[in-house]
Amino acid sequence: MSSHYAVDAKPSNPAQLAKLVSTEPRALKWPIVVDWEGGKAAVGDVDGVKRILEDLRKQRDGEAKGDD
Repeated sequence: MSSHYAVDAKPSNPAQLAKLVSTEPRALKWPIVVDWEGGKAAVGDVDGVKRILEDLRKQRDGEAKGDD
């Protein structure tokens, strides 16, 4: 059983997302992590957050290969 609230709506733009969340706040999945410079985001996915953080660590430590 998922700990996330299920909705049928699939917002495709920020305005639709804002409307959905204003009426069904539980529909938004956490955590939300965005790497603005790398163009990556993870929503409701802890493994996705770990990948973003690992990519940032590799960049910081000079281990990144090209445009990871």
